[in-house]
Formats: sequence, C-alpha cells, structure tokens
Amino acid sequence: MDLLAQPLAERQQVVFIKLFVLGGIQTEQDFVDLGALFGLTIQAHSGIDHVTAADGGYERYTPVLDIPTDFADVEEARHTLVIVETLPDSVLFPWEFPLLFASSAQNSLRCLIRKLAPANVNVLFAEA
Repeated sequence: MDLLAQPLAERQQVVFIKLFVLGGIQTEQDFVDLGALFGLTIQAHSGIDHVTAADGGYERYTPVLDIPTDFADVEEARHTLVIVETLPDSVLFPWEFPLLFASSAQNSLRCLIRKLAPANVNVLFAEA
C-alpha cells in the first residue's frame, strides 16, 4: 500500500500512535488512552481483578472469570491482562455467532496490545 495515497490525517494518526507507544505503555490508563487513539472504548485490568473472592481473586470488575474455567490457577490470573472492549454498534451482530466481527481499528489495536504485553503475560479480550 502506498502511504502517500493515504489522507494526511490518517498518516498523522499513525505517527501519533507510534510516538505514543514509543513513550511507553505501563498503566491501565495508558491502555485506555491507546484505545481512544483508535476510537475505541476499552478497560484494562489484571486478570486477578476479575476472579471471584472465593477463588482467591479481588472480584473488582466484570466480567467475572473463574479459576477452573478461564484460568488454570491464581498465578495465571495474575499474569493475564484482561482488555474489556465496549463494541461500537457498527460491529455488533444481531445473532449469536462463533466469530467476532471487528473493525480494522479493533484488529489493529488487539494486535498492538498483544505485541506490547510482556512475554510472561497472557492477553484476554472480553466484551462489555
């Protein structure tokens, strides 16, 4: 794809995202801000914050995730980054379907988050 064929605003946006990422992504708010650059609303939390207290988690956020079902153990939950996406109406599908329909911005953001996550951290995407 010829980059010069893209509109100037799109090229500027790509450069801005690159500079934002180079500045370092470390906190939950950094991930939220990164999602906003793609025009998406996301939340980023540790997996342990989604696990029930009975399973050793903090149960601070939804969706609630279970140890035997979603994580092998508490240690795995601690090393998981849960990204909760609020999907725009343009990608919602009216029936249950085994595939998630996503915009190119969502796919790009997911790819970037997977690359930014440390090697010992799993990334789990969930819908709000």
